Parts: sequence; C-alpha cells; structure tokens
Amino acid sequence: ALAGLDIPSYSHSFFIMQRQLVAALLSLSVTGVASAQNAIGSFVGPSPNIPTSAIDFDNPFVPSGPPPANMLMGTGITSITVVGAGWTAAGDTLTAGSNVNGQCFVVDNGVASIGGVGDPLDQPGAGDGFDIVLDNLSDEFQVLFADQVNFSYDVELFNGATSLGSSAEAYNGAFPNPPAYFRACDPAGMPLQFDRILITFGGTGGVGIDELGFGNGPGPCPPPP
Repeated sequence: ALAGLDIPSYSHSFFIMQRQLVAALLSLSVTGVASAQNAIGSFVGPSPNIPTSAIDFDNPFVPSGPPPANMLMGTGITSITVVGAGWTAAGDTLTAGSNVNGQCFVVDNGVASIGGVGDPLDQPGAGDGFDIVLDNLSDEFQVLFADQVNFSYDVELFNGATSLGSSAEAYNGAFPNPPAYFRACDPAGMPLQFDRILITFGGTGGVGIDELGFGNGPGPCPPPP
C-alpha cells in the first residue's frame, strides 16, 4: 500500500476534472465557433442564365379562369400552389402598364386563377403566397411580379424536403419593373441546387406572378443589388 495517498479522494477529483473539461469543450463547440450558413439571395433580373421563360401564360395562350390541368406540361414546372387562407377579394383588378404583360397567375376568391388586364385578383395576407415545384434541380429561378411593386416578401428555397434557407426581400422600383431571380449559395459563394421555391408576402395589394423561368449558371453567386 502507498502510505498517505487517499485513493477515493484522488479518483473523485479526477472525475470532476474530466466533467469540467468535457463541459468546457461542449460550450466552446456551441458558443465559441460560429457555423457558416447558406445564403439565399434575390437579384435584379433578367438573369443572363435564363434567356427565356418556362411559362408566361401567353405562349401558348392560357385563357382567364381556372388553370387548365395540362397547363404546366412540358414547362419543367411540376406545380404552382396557392399558400395561405388570408387571400382577400378587395375589388383589385389587373391594370395595364403595371407589369401585366398579357396573362398571369393570380388568386381569385381564394383559389388559383389565370387573369389578364381587367380581371380580378385577391390581396394576400401576411404569410400567403405561392409554392412552386420544379421537375428537376436548378441553380436559379426567376419571376416577374404582376400588378404590384414596392412590397416585402420572403423566399425560401428547398432541395427536396430540405430547406436551404430563407431570406427577407423587397420588390422595389417603378413600372415597368424587371423580374427578380433567386439563388442559394453555400458559405464559399458557390451555387446550390434547388427544386422548390416558396414565396410568401408580408401583406400587400393584389399581386400575381408571371414569366417564370429557371436555369443554371457558374459560381460564384453574384452580389446582391
């Protein structure tokens, strides 16, 4: 036996030191190291990587009213879904000269509709919007907002069921206003692919979407405007 050495006391002290070290390392990993995040950006279009729209509701012409079942066939867009239950019919109509370039996708009396100049469109409440799913992964998505300008909105991009991130944006300017296009970028500034675009509004006047397009472009992502 080793005289004068308190084995139980030594073991207990060593265990306490281990616990303190582990706690310190965990604290460092949580609070001391900032994790890099993806960046979602909205840019002033048209994008050089999207020379034509996948669908503009005019070529071929889509008549006003409920969207035909085969409207998206061959466009590369799987679905366009109306999001939210706060859409309100408040007497708003699509106005010539306000980014209404023929027909566009709107909400009328709470349901998806196609409209042109003079046709009614609902106003979205906070959190209402459009959920757009693509057939395949893409680097960019472009949209022209119809009949409304100078409003705020959020855009969230997904790869399958995985969210790549979201961003609060603003569509500012004066008519005719250019389209906006979106990219997701990794922490190194390189583009990430996505196949779903969720656009939600902060509450605004009647707004539709038109000239939807998507494409692929080289990195790095362009700087925000």
